[in-house]
Amino acid sequence: MTVRTEQASEFRTVVYKLPDSAPEVPLPYGGGHLIPSHIRIELSRHTTGICTGKARVFGKWRNPGGDLTSDLEDAEFRLDGHWIPDWVAELIHAACPIGWQLSRS
Repeated sequence: MTVRTEQASEFRTVVYKLPDSAPEVPLPYGGGHLIPSHIRIELSRHTTGICTGKARVFGKWRNPGGDLTSDLEDAEFRLDGHWIPDWVAELIHAACPIGWQLSRS
């Protein structure tokens, strides 16, 4: 059995402050929504030239009853994940440097 691992050769991290008008994000692992305040995007370019991306959205959590938390919460989304909000995927694509081939898988 041969196991092949691929090393990332370049990394890029970008943080955006989001406008108050950013859409709420339904949490993929429970009830309620995240009221986003900022997003951190992490990109890795592998030796093959393929780039993978993920984003961590930070904000206040609104529980199903409508109450907001006082603490900062987060949710992580990956382009190769089963669900990612369209606007988060668009920001990941926009952060990808020219010449990097971004992959969803």
